[in-house]
Amino acid sequence: MTKGRKDVVLLAEKILLIKQLELPGDYYDYDGFCFGDFDGLSEPDNSINLQKIFGVPEKIDVVSHITIAYCTVYDNGLCYITSVFRNADIYKWKQYYDPVYAFYSIQAQAAGVFNVPLSERNFKVKFDGEYLYTDDIKIRRYVKSICVPSNCVKFDDSIVTDGLKKAGNDIGKLLKLFDEVFRVFYQTKKSEPIIRKMLSLTQNDDVMDSYGIFLRFSNKPKEALKIYTDLYNKSKADGYLILMALANWDLGYNREMMVLLDNVSDKEKIKDFDIDYEYLKKTMPYVSNAEYIDEREIIKYTVSLPFEEMPLPETIKIDGKKKFLDPVRKKGVPVTPEEKVRQRVLRYLLDKCKVPISCIVSEDSLSHYTRGSLQRADITVRTNGGTLLLVECKEEDISLNGGPIHQIMEYNKTIHSHYLLLTNGTDSYIFHCLRDGRIKPLLELPSFEMMCKDAGITAPTNNITPKRPDVSEFDEEIVEYYRNDGRFLGVNTPIELASPILNFAWFFLDTSYKLENIKGYGCEIFKDCGIVNTKVSDASGGRFWGEFRRLLVKDRFGKVQSICLSVFGVSYVERRGGYTSLVSGIEIEGQLISKLQVMFDRCLKKTSDKHYILEHNGVRSRKSKQSMIDYAQKCCPELVRNGKIYLGKFDNSKNFTGDLPDIRDFLARLVSYVILRKELARTEKKTELRF
Repeated sequence: MTKGRKDVVLLAEKILLIKQLELPGDYYDYDGFCFGDFDGLSEPDNSINLQKIFGVPEKIDVVSHITIAYCTVYDNGLCYITSVFRNADIYKWKQYYDPVYAFYSIQAQAAGVFNVPLSERNFKVKFDGEYLYTDDIKIRRYVKSICVPSNCVKFDDSIVTDGLKKAGNDIGKLLKLFDEVFRVFYQTKKSEPIIRKMLSLTQNDDVMDSYGIFLRFSNKPKEALKIYTDLYNKSKADGYLILMALANWDLGYNREMMVLLDNVSDKEKIKDFDIDYEYLKKTMPYVSNAEYIDEREIIKYTVSLPFEEMPLPETIKIDGKKKFLDPVRKKGVPVTPEEKVRQRVLRYLLDKCKVPISCIVSEDSLSHYTRGSLQRADITVRTNGGTLLLVECKEEDISLNGGPIHQIMEYNKTIHSHYLLLTNGTDSYIFHCLRDGRIKPLLELPSFEMMCKDAGITAPTNNITPKRPDVSEFDEEIVEYYRNDGRFLGVNTPIELASPILNFAWFFLDTSYKLENIKGYGCEIFKDCGIVNTKVSDASGGRFWGEFRRLLVKDRFGKVQSICLSVFGVSYVERRGGYTSLVSGIEIEGQLISKLQVMFDRCLKKTSDKHYILEHNGVRSRKSKQSMIDYAQKCCPELVRNGKIYLGKFDNSKNFTGDLPDIRDFLARLVSYVILRKELARTEKKTELRF
């Protein structure tokens, strides 16, 4: 299931303990797999925080080869290990399993799932919270002792063999056995000999009904559709009409599904099959019929767009790795053959189709459209009126016929785009998805304005840059507004610091000045990428979402570092209250990590009327602050004054701008300090690994 996936991490070193509040029952063997869950331990958006539990990058959607020990709290208040999943996969988003309507976040082969016998449920565990990722040697030994064949979860084959013997040629008993194996134990493969024997004896309606269900959940919807059609022609029952619709849905025949559902006389029966008829009526006109595409016809409409004429973006080494400077994401992305195609398509959309950059999303997760999806669309063009264009890019030597065509059609069942573009940089297919479900091949890609017009959407104007307020405008009333808004000011930040903090906040968002060619303290800011809407994660698991100023900096070794800067009002934190921080994120292995948060409430000091200085004491998460000061003193002594990191002095009587000497000096000091903090963290990690 996970072979070849880029969003999977293999972990097999520790054991994950998960606490259950109720006694677990027997786990079903669903055709060779068992499924589990976190029982309410997920995040507010129903995802599992794999980063917090396992320390993996946030982009990871699956971790594999995990040993899981489920623990149950008994009436006596003690907690015991009751079952074990070995070599399990844990998914960030809920997965779905047919034929049983079940969602799960944990999956393992049944041969690796073990139930601890009731008589042996005596291994006590104690841990705070609801889960624990541990390498406790005692737990490891106990888990190993119970992972034996006698405790393994498996489907008892005797249910089928003995059942067939007892049923003989009795159709009623065989149907009952089929229901037990297929509908109760959810064994699709194990139920096949039962249905085959019934078909050899008779083909009455009850048997054919069971056969149709078996075919559909055995991934044979075409055969199932024929069975349901024959049964409907005999009985004219609404139930068979709905089953015909579901088989068409499995095949991708969405228009046919809706025609069949529209013909159901009793619409209330549709609800019995867990179908939201009203929702489908609204969305189906924009969903394509993937299987109805005749590829022999499509080949006639192959077009050659001038993607190869489009210039590739600048390449640069960031954190030691060669990357493109993506104009949409405004960050470095790894240079790959597929990325070259995507970058040329992005340039074509911007320059030739005149798509506003604010409407383009690169690497758009389908989970934004339907919860739990793991796929990503290469490029989407979105407006407030919906998705206009879905783009799928392939490497130059990859054929577009076959799988790629059906892939983009499948994606569009979720995204509901008006236009589709499939390309390998040389050959392209362009489709217009019409409201009646038909797909019309095109010979050219319309302009953004034409796409909006055909979709009945008013083309958005370019983003209006907000007017920067003058520092003189930050009176008490305005400060109170910002404090209540919470974006730039914490609720408990001292009032006398509000004006310079707001000056800093708007300085980072002011793109009228390029923050480039700034040198000093061993670093050089050479590229101002402008404003990016992104997130920066910190060591405690928190995240800062919002607008950052992204700068590319050459460090003292000549390596390029990507740094993002912004000001955030932080909500109430125990013992601190609501405060305000200058958040500095630096790219580490493709992720923006906060290596410095300067708390203005403590670090910004007023020296005289309108004049301030900013210092930092070197504090770090779970590390000595003095070690940071010592490292800065060793590598860049100009940063250290009176035992602290001196970040600059400021005249708050005027707006902070990129041409002021004090501000340029501050930026050079700040980025140098951030990079030194990253260097020290890496040095300490290498030392810890050595010992």
